[in-house]
Amino acid sequence: MGVRYGYMCKVDYDFELGEALGGNVIYPSVANLKHHKACTKECGIVRVRISLDKVIQEEDYSGLKDLSELED
Repeated sequence: MGVRYGYMCKVDYDFELGEALGGNVIYPSVANLKHHKACTKECGIVRVRISLDKVIQEEDYSGLKDLSELED
């Protein structure tokens, strides 16, 4: 799949990444980050590189209902 990029508040990156309860958000664009985090003018913005290291658990859709059952 290769490398992808995302954007974060620089303070979140510097001090919260991997430490914050509930995690941190990586946004798909600078505009989306600015929309959700008003602090970016003061805190700054960083671009982060995201790559897959290891799959811990494969997806399993077997527990989901068949969509045709929901159409009744």
